[in-house]
Amino acid sequence: MKSKHWVSALSGLSIALLTLSVVKAADGTPPIIPGLTRTADGDYAGQPGNALLTELSCTACHAPVLNETLQPKKGPVLTGLFHRIQPAWATAFISDPHQVKPGTTMPDVLGKLAESQRAQVARELVAFLQSSRKPIYAPLKEDKNGDPGASNAERGYELFHTVGCVACHAPDASEKFHQLKKEDFEDNGLVGVGPVLSEWADSVPLPDLFEKYSHDSLTKFLLNPSHSRPSGRMPSLKLNVVEAADVAHYLLREKTVQTRPSGAIPAPELVEKGKSHFVQFGCVECHQHDADFSQIDRPAYERLVPERFDGGCLDVQSAHRPVEYHLTDAQRQLIKSAITAQAPETGEQFLHRKLVTGNCYACHQRIWSDQESVGGVGARRFSYFETVGHVDFGDEGKIPPPLSGVGNKLVSTALADVLAGKRDIRPHMQARMPLFGAPVTEQLPSVFSAVDDAKKNQPVLEANLPEKDLIEAGRQLVDKGCVQCHAIQGKRMTGVVGVEMANPISRLQPEWFKEFLLNPNSKRPRTRMPNFFPQGNASVPQILEGNVEHQVTAIWTYLNHSDKAELPDKLLADEQQGFELEPNESPIRLRTFMQNVGTRAFAVGFPERVHYAFDLREVRLALAWKGRFLDAHGTWFDRFIPFASPLGNEQITLTQGVALAQVDAASGRWPDSAEAAGIRYLGYRLAKPPNTVPTIRYGNQQIKVADTLTPTETGLLRRMEISQAPSDAKWAVLLASINTSVKREGTMVHVDDKLRIQIKSGHEVVVKDGHILLILNSGAQKVEVSYQW
Repeated sequence: MKSKHWVSALSGLSIALLTLSVVKAADGTPPIIPGLTRTADGDYAGQPGNALLTELSCTACHAPVLNETLQPKKGPVLTGLFHRIQPAWATAFISDPHQVKPGTTMPDVLGKLAESQRAQVARELVAFLQSSRKPIYAPLKEDKNGDPGASNAERGYELFHTVGCVACHAPDASEKFHQLKKEDFEDNGLVGVGPVLSEWADSVPLPDLFEKYSHDSLTKFLLNPSHSRPSGRMPSLKLNVVEAADVAHYLLREKTVQTRPSGAIPAPELVEKGKSHFVQFGCVECHQHDADFSQIDRPAYERLVPERFDGGCLDVQSAHRPVEYHLTDAQRQLIKSAITAQAPETGEQFLHRKLVTGNCYACHQRIWSDQESVGGVGARRFSYFETVGHVDFGDEGKIPPPLSGVGNKLVSTALADVLAGKRDIRPHMQARMPLFGAPVTEQLPSVFSAVDDAKKNQPVLEANLPEKDLIEAGRQLVDKGCVQCHAIQGKRMTGVVGVEMANPISRLQPEWFKEFLLNPNSKRPRTRMPNFFPQGNASVPQILEGNVEHQVTAIWTYLNHSDKAELPDKLLADEQQGFELEPNESPIRLRTFMQNVGTRAFAVGFPERVHYAFDLREVRLALAWKGRFLDAHGTWFDRFIPFASPLGNEQITLTQGVALAQVDAASGRWPDSAEAAGIRYLGYRLAKPPNTVPTIRYGNQQIKVADTLTPTETGLLRRMEISQAPSDAKWAVLLASINTSVKREGTMVHVDDKLRIQIKSGHEVVVKDGHILLILNSGAQKVEVSYQW
């Protein structure tokens, strides 16, 4: 089914869009707008040419007839330009912008002039710009973060490739792109055609930065891009002064002298001619400058109407067209279509265009109402998104969140705060939420709410119970699981954790909160957030009589009163307390670091005093033991140091390899990692209360396994449901690894004189490469084996 969706999504792509950046214009590199090549056909997309009209600043000169929302991007502030830019670079760029910076959206306004005249006009424009000697930046100073003068290119390289720069710009040429397949995207929750188009989207081009900037001026620009580029397309990544200096040092490869305007004052006649050119060639329509242009007549520009195509900017046959953009035929046709079909945009179309022009799709995916996906981190850049300390929270812990239905998720004030840089709720991510300028973000909160049909003035989740009872019940429920991954009022248990949960009413829509708790996967496909209400049942039935509605309301109520209520017990306990976990009435689950298991251990303890640990990273059944379970003190308070180890006796190591793989007769080697086997952990689900036994899921697009272990009098019973084993390859399950000896007696296999494995489902068992393998049949099937020790 997924493959069909993938193919149908690809078939709906606009060929014109695919040629935007893949095909060069006949006379040079066309202007690059990466967000456009992430778009497939759909009602949400409207007229793609509208984005070209704004990003090429066509509407700075030519007013649209019907769509007043097509505001031009415009260019940088040119007051005090040569405090920032090297004069020689500016002269060359004005003379031939597409040669100096291929892919620029700056038009060649001098292209219709003869070569000698072009050079003269460029010199006069530069003279005018040199006459503005007003600096717009204060000098760099050492602050609490350090001395920007002591910048380090290696630190800059690391920052450039981790905080988010490479979402838009190309990684360093020395970097190798990470390769992912289609199914990897789908397993990571990135679905549809969006990530495929992200692979084809061009990077935002950079000019020769060494020729353009000094270290001083580039550092200042990176600290506050919107100061000189108010269009907001280049965002701030919230760098401090030392970080900005480090990134500038890396980009320049070495530090240059500080940029200063030329000491020579340009001749007044050149300045006046340049000032006149600044108006005559339309520069004044796009660029801010502090000069007084009131005494110079501005050209009259036609409105955007099809009747003016001939002889205008889009007429490639005209030698007198005012400007040259080096457009492709596809780009030119998209602009003509947008002008011809002028109509007010729908809310969806306006929102989509804003996400395109801000290049939000470089990081975020959004699935529109017609189920078309747009955007998302492409495979080539996937490896540049990581967690702080490389702690494994899965891909959702390092990839920016999707924007699907975000207007129904966040209240408008919270979304506005996020866009204004006031809410950084994901401290575990290395990538930073950029701070864009107002032209990109100021309308987004209200538009998201309108498009996603956010419910206004919803009542808080309610239950006909006293508030104090709800708060206490919520505190107990949060203590049962939420605190293992989330902070409450800034209090957290272990290292880097999930988002802060306190006061959700200031951030989340109540209905979204409820739906997410009841079915996390419905809001975040393939999330690692476990479902604490499996099949709509409470996993803690002893609280509020297991009433699901009341429990969700209790959690909501407690979190919104957590500033005054008592913290959950696990957060209150101090480091001296003992934290031995004792399964009494139902199984206990703990994610932790464990010796001989790894940093993604999933330990399950049963009241029957038989327990096991599964390595979620390498997908292997690692340990089993009897007696006491685990001490959680290191997990909850000591950042997993020392690693947890079983408290009970009769401990046995079960396997030293991945649980599921193809049997390779040629090599004779069993894969020792999930990556080598081509499988991955797919999450777990819980049985209905009161047992709440977990079922661990793993596999790939070809085969999936649901693996459940339950206690017996002598050990563990393992039941596996295989969704579909391919007929064209032999797959096997690793039952145990051998240290010293193995002996077979009928359906019983004796391992190392300690472990007995009984095959109850009649499958073939082979010994290969020091492992005991159960050979799967083709098709769907069930496997049942018992471990006794």
